[in-house]
Amino acid sequence: MTGKDFGIIRANASFCNLIGYREDKLKQFTFRDFTHPDYIAGDEISLLTLIAGEIPVYQTEKKYIRKDGAIIWGSTNVSIIRNKTTKLNSCWL
Repeated sequence: MTGKDFGIIRANASFCNLIGYREDKLKQFTFRDFTHPDYIAGDEISLLTLIAGEIPVYQTEKKYIRKDGAIIWGSTNVSIIRNKTTKLNSCWL
């Protein structure tokens, strides 16, 4: 889960094990810090499209960079959580 700035708020144990970081360390990151550079620009465009309400969910398969530097593939589904005034609260990654 990320905040409006895409900083990590929560990470489940499975993702932590996959990426090789503890949750407290991931909370110091945004998705850009562990996403392979080839996928960052596309993710940013898709996230802006999602926030604008042009798509209901963003799904992708992409490369991640583990703590040990290994490149791994992962699948991500992103949806928006909005408050009562429809302002963006957070995203589920």
